[in-house]
Amino acid sequence: MISMPYTISIDNTRTIEPKNGDEKYTVYQVTVRGGPIPTFHTMDRRYREFESLHTHLSSNISVPQLPRKVLLHRRSSKLVEQRRQLLEVYLNEILKRCQQQAVMPEELGRFLQIPPYDDENQLNQKDRLEQDSYDDEMKNVLEHAPCISISDYYPWNNDNRELIVDSIISGLMCSMYDM
Repeated sequence: MISMPYTISIDNTRTIEPKNGDEKYTVYQVTVRGGPIPTFHTMDRRYREFESLHTHLSSNISVPQLPRKVLLHRRSSKLVEQRRQLLEVYLNEILKRCQQQAVMPEELGRFLQIPPYDDENQLNQKDRLEQDSYDDEMKNVLEHAPCISISDYYPWNNDNRELIVDSIISGLMCSMYDM
């Protein structure tokens, strides 16, 4: 139960450039104020964490629409600022709905590091960093089998044709998957 209203602001954004050469990403500095003992704290959240929160919450409660993911010009300062504002409105609307119903979903408490979920969230921070690292590794893995079409106009006999096609496909697969 929520005994004292919380307010949320997203005061700042930062672009992170991983040292391992992976693609840059934006983090949003989320500040939570209020609670039974009025305090405030700040944490950085990536957009993918907002998506995960939305997925978990939407199965349990009515949530507003999450600002859409944008593929083009996603690091433009105008777009980042617009998304920052929309994410702030999004979080405050979820919090408002929860406060009206006097409930605090566990996922939201962890995301915002609101007691009693804040200690558990600190323990899970290592798991989240490991998951982010795994997600970054997996983003370059194809989610489907390669589609390869080989057509030729040279009349091969069937014995040689299968051997040559198999060799070409094997070479392509090895180069694509670093086997």
